[in-house]
Amino acid sequence: MDIPRRYLRWNLYGAGLENLGRDGKPERLPTPQPAPNELLMRIDAVGICFSDLKIVRLGEAHPKIARDLRTYPVVMGHEISGTVAQVGDALADRFQVGERYIVQADVYVNGRVQAVGYALDGGYSQYTVFGEPVLNGDAGCYLLRCPEHLSYAEAALVEPWACVVASYRIQPRPTPQPRGRWLVIVPHAPMIRYRCSALEQLCSVGVPADETQPRSVGVPADEPQPRSVGVPADETQPRSVGVPADETKTVASASPPTGAAWTGMSKPQGISADESGLDRNVQATGGASADAVCLD
Repeated sequence: MDIPRRYLRWNLYGAGLENLGRDGKPERLPTPQPAPNELLMRIDAVGICFSDLKIVRLGEAHPKIARDLRTYPVVMGHEISGTVAQVGDALADRFQVGERYIVQADVYVNGRVQAVGYALDGGYSQYTVFGEPVLNGDAGCYLLRCPEHLSYAEAALVEPWACVVASYRIQPRPTPQPRGRWLVIVPHAPMIRYRCSALEQLCSVGVPADETQPRSVGVPADEPQPRSVGVPADETQPRSVGVPADETKTVASASPPTGAAWTGMSKPQGISADESGLDRNVQATGGASADAVCLD
């Protein structure tokens, strides 16, 4: 395969289209030579993804970039199909010049993502070098052989089409992991201490018996009912602002997060048994709501 001495490449040096390339044009650079454990690939087709627009808008503030783009510019483009143009000596038994590949862009190394077109050079370039992260990542080689019947343009669309398929096939985990952590969001009510026995039971799977009753962080054992600062001792039942003294009902209703129950739970004042439906959000005076999400 004939390899040109120089090639075109779109470097992004910062946020905004004015920082893409030089003077609105791609740069002409010397064609790189692969190391013994690298491949030189000719980019035959590359898609423009909306994710690329996010990179242009955010520049180095993008969470997958996080580097000085003036010094280390990013080459975008992760929907790639291409042809092996040159093979490093150490890879002669794995790859051959002329083989066609699709790039699986989400590359993981030691559990950390190094995505092509973000941390690694992408396809907005006539040629690019793929090394250890792409060829020997956590899942092995992230280059997928391209069937001969597919055109380069069709092959480049495999990555975005895979995203569509995955959105239907990947199902969220419906139950918490053993000893998993929970984030429970409740209304801001300093005088009310919430406790959900249903979540405690879920979290107690595999937990020693003496650890099955979690307590609020920073609340001493001898202070089980925290009260707001500045509230007199004889005002132990919080009342809504502006509610006359003879109207003792607290304007509040509450229910546990979806999938939990009020059984064994300390409830805010004024909650009746028929307000304990499983599928309601916790509500309190002022329209605040609560929900629960599993963190891991």
